[in-house]
Amino acid sequence: MKPQALYIMENETGLVKIGISHNPERRRRQVSNASGLSVRLIHVWSAQELKNAGYLARDMEKRLHGRYGDYRRSGEWFDPVVLELGNGYTSWIPTRHPDPEPEPEPAPRPEPEPMTLTAKITLIVEYFIGLCFILGMLDVLLK
Repeated sequence: MKPQALYIMENETGLVKIGISHNPERRRRQVSNASGLSVRLIHVWSAQELKNAGYLARDMEKRLHGRYGDYRRSGEWFDPVVLELGNGYTSWIPTRHPDPEPEPEPAPRPEPEPMTLTAKITLIVEYFIGLCFILGMLDVLLK
């Protein structure tokens, strides 16, 4: 299968399309003919550029659609503000695939302090009081 490129195009109303294609220029003509609007390619990342950054076009397309989902107008068409949010698109593709963040080491659990005899007795008394309350409620309910 021929590798795909990632493209950004803009129609004459200002809406921005983020998509992928084997031939972005042909895709631009198809979109223009289907919509009846003039459409221009703003930028194309070749499959090789994406590969060098550690991405596939489909993965990056999904990532950008997710990032700008709040600005989606319809399908792959987004509000023009996405270009401003993405610094004109230049920051959309990292120069290299980010390394996964290492899992942080769990903080060591502090050793529990030994319970004093008074604390143990208090705990037993509290459990006993709770048990008496439950038994009393059961007695009321079963009568």
